[in-house]
Amino acid sequence: MSSLELGPEGKGSQTLNFLMIELAFSRPKDPSREVFVRLHHRCAVYDLLNNYGANGEDFLSFGYRVRF
Repeated sequence: MSSLELGPEGKGSQTLNFLMIELAFSRPKDPSREVFVRLHHRCAVYDLLNNYGANGEDFLSFGYRVRF
């Protein structure tokens, strides 16, 4: 748990919502190779899962995938 997931009193929860959104791009002639951009988001869903007043985190990832 990072400092962004802790509330003002330094308390937090391991139970958070996880959302992942991904965009993948490939050539029409070679769909087995693609480049992707992925957003990982963790949050307490407006204090629905916990009431520590903590903010969530976002992680942006880039990658290259080969399917075989």
